This record gives sequence, C-alpha cells and structure tokens, in this order.
Amino acid sequence: MRHYFVAAALILNGLRTFAQQPIPPTGNISQFNYDSSIVQQSDKKITPLTSKDSAHYKRVKVLKSFIVPTALIGIGFWANYDGDGDKGDLINKYEIQKERMAHFGTFHTNVDDYLQYAPIAAMYAMDAIGFKGTHDVWNQTALLAKSEIFMAVMVESVKHLTHEERPDGSGDNSFPSGHTAQAFLSAEMLRREFGKDHPVVAIGGYLAATAVGALRIMNNKHWVPDVIAGAGFGILSVNIAYLTHQNDALLQWQHRRNDCSAALLGITE
Repeated sequence: MRHYFVAAALILNGLRTFAQQPIPPTGNISQFNYDSSIVQQSDKKITPLTSKDSAHYKRVKVLKSFIVPTALIGIGFWANYDGDGDKGDLINKYEIQKERMAHFGTFHTNVDDYLQYAPIAAMYAMDAIGFKGTHDVWNQTALLAKSEIFMAVMVESVKHLTHEERPDGSGDNSFPSGHTAQAFLSAEMLRREFGKDHPVVAIGGYLAATAVGALRIMNNKHWVPDVIAGAGFGILSVNIAYLTHQNDALLQWQHRRNDCSAALLGITE
C-alpha cells in the first residue's frame, strides 16, 4: 500500500500549492487591465473572484468538481485494501458480505443491468418532451460519449491493475464496479442537464444509481468498496467531460452541415 500513500501525498501537496496562488484584490472592474475586447462595459461592479472569466473562479470550479468523486474513489481504495476484518477497518467488506449471505443468500435479479441506463433514458425523454436542458441534444450526446470513454478507460484500467476477486468468485475484476460507475455517470449527466430547473428529476436519477449499487452488492457481484469507488469514477468521468467540452466546435459543425444542406436544396430546386 506504500505507493498509494505516496500518490496521496503528492496530490495533497499539489492542491496546497494550487490553493496558495495569489488571489487578485476585489474592486471595480475598471481598476484592472482587462482586454476590452473580451470584457463588456457595465456599470455593475464585478470582482475577479466572482467573474466567470477570472482564473480564480475557474480554479475553484475545477476543484469543486473533483471533491466528491475523488473522496468516493479514495474511500473505496482505502476500504478495499484496509477492510481485512480488523476492528479498526473503515468498512469491513467481509462482514457486510457475510451478513448479505446470511439474510439474502439466494437473492438474484437482473434489474441492475437495465436500471444503470435509466437516467440517460430519462434525459433523452426530457429532450423529446420539450424540456430545455443545459445543452442541446447534439452536445448532450457528445458529452455522453466523452464521459463513457473516460469512464471505461479509468474503470477497466483499475480493474486490470487491482485484480480483486468478486465475492461470488466469478472473476478477478471486482474493483471498481462498472455497473455502479455507469449508473452514477448516467445520474450525473441527468443532473447536469436538468437538475437546476427540475431537481426532482435529478434526485430520481441518483436514487436509481444508488439502487444499482445496492443491487450489485445484493447480487453478490461486488464488495461495498467496489460500489463506492465505482460511483466516484462515474461522477468524475462526467465532470472531466464537461470541463473539457467545447461546444463551439460542434455548433460550427452543425452550421456547416446546415449550409451544405441548404446548398444541396438550392441545387436540386
């Protein structure tokens, strides 16, 4: 486990250095040497700390997007390697699995195989009904594709590195849970697109994702740490996709496509 603690120390040191960067003083926007071509004139006072164009705002936004998923992944790693049955374990995965076998030994369902995609289906259903999301359906699809790629790379890489045996002994790719990662990816996508105006929908998506994680444990396919880390990887993949997304390129592609269509219609008429 030594290399895990070294990696954690390096990450914490990087975050500390990041946080110590000088913060610009507050005041009227006219006091600062901003490029007038990118800052609109306004009588409203804007501080560099609150302006969405400020470097500080962007740093805070990035840090906030990583807090929850990295915490879940960290807890999952810690519980997976520390949960060996000692009294001081963060999460005793063996004791939980023992209780599961004692009370739900014959339980099995395939609902989790389908429920993991329910929030994504809900997102496209909201689009079809006419509700306005954060992005149009084309950008939603691009973000979903990027998120799926990030999630698949991270989850499969960790599975191959850890070789954790499943509780039922059916394989050595237990950590982290791919089903749970997919479910929380779907839930976070739904929240990002419709959660601001429709919080009940976002809550429903996360309830479905949580149910998938619980069913993976109930089906004896995963340990508890697998599910916790899987949730973190799912959320993290969406956050990376949104932070790196440039919808201008997709909009330009759509405009070119529309121009080509118009030109073809003009030729055929």
